Amino acid sequence: MFEVNELVGGYQRGSEVIRNVSLKLERGTVTALMGRNGMGKTTLMRAIAGHLPHLKGSMRLDGQELMSRAAFEVAHLGVGYVPQGREIFSEFSVEENLLMGILGKPGLSRTLPDWAWTTFPVLAERRRQRAGTMSGGQQQQLAIMRALVGRPNLLLLDEPSEGIQPSIVMEVGSTIKRIAAEQNLAVLLVEQNIDLVRAVASRCLFIESGSISDEASVSELRPDSPLVHRYLSA
Repeated sequence: MFEVNELVGGYQRGSEVIRNVSLKLERGTVTALMGRNGMGKTTLMRAIAGHLPHLKGSMRLDGQELMSRAAFEVAHLGVGYVPQGREIFSEFSVEENLLMGILGKPGLSRTLPDWAWTTFPVLAERRRQRAGTMSGGQQQQLAIMRALVGRPNLLLLDEPSEGIQPSIVMEVGSTIKRIAAEQNLAVLLVEQNIDLVRAVASRCLFIESGSISDEASVSELRPDSPLVHRYLSA
């Protein structure tokens, strides 16, 4: 289980981009985090991943406290992070990018597991290809797999549908849902694509002005829903 209690913080000392956030994520499930632009979604993801410098509160993954730890320590304790924009190494090959996902991870083999090549078959087909020459959808699959080969217990996905074609979006979504169940992962998904959220997640948290303001089952995410109007409409 991943649990956040009364998390407060920002990029500068004394700032509060994140305000008293509390949440719980169960292993084997996908939870969506939704809200308008500028409400703190990415900042919360960065805070969990250890990239936000000034925080108060508590974040515990399977009983281990993540607060006041460097990003590499957070990763070693079981947090995988796929940031918005993917941040792959464009000059590296596909295989070299994936190897970066296991580099320095305690207890992991120095070779990639077979499932790293079968989960998204295009990665095996383009194993030696320079990652920067791949399509947006292929790069997104690479970024997700780079996080997964590190064998996280919590996977953070920030806008995985951004800039990729709809057919690939749903393929990626179904794979994420399956892997969450098979590998007993807790997944936190920041996403604006309601169709993807409905297909992948079991529940949705809504963030407004840096605080979790509401929660709902994804079955409630209809175009005419008051929740959609309140938290997602322009």
